Amino acid sequence: MNSSKTRFLGVFAHPDDEFAIAGLIRKALSCGVEVHLVTATRGEAGRIQNEKKLLLGKMGPADIRVAESIDSCKQLKVTQSYFLGLPDGASEN
Repeated sequence: MNSSKTRFLGVFAHPDDEFAIAGLIRKALSCGVEVHLVTATRGEAGRIQNEKKLLLGKMGPADIRVAESIDSCKQLKVTQSYFLGLPDGASEN
């Protein structure tokens, strides 16, 4: 790894929270910045807007949210994304 390269680290509570800064991510990447995203939970306490996704497959809400987040990161061309898998709604301040 080149230690002189500029890096950006985004830390989020839930999958899909990266959408809030998608423009910033794209701008950073276009400037040659390495973008790494860390998501603390799998989002299992959240709801899925499109309930059809739950009916069409064997994936639960957390699996769908993580898969969508991975797809989002691929589309944004994020350098690397990490999922910590902490329980959603159970973390203390």
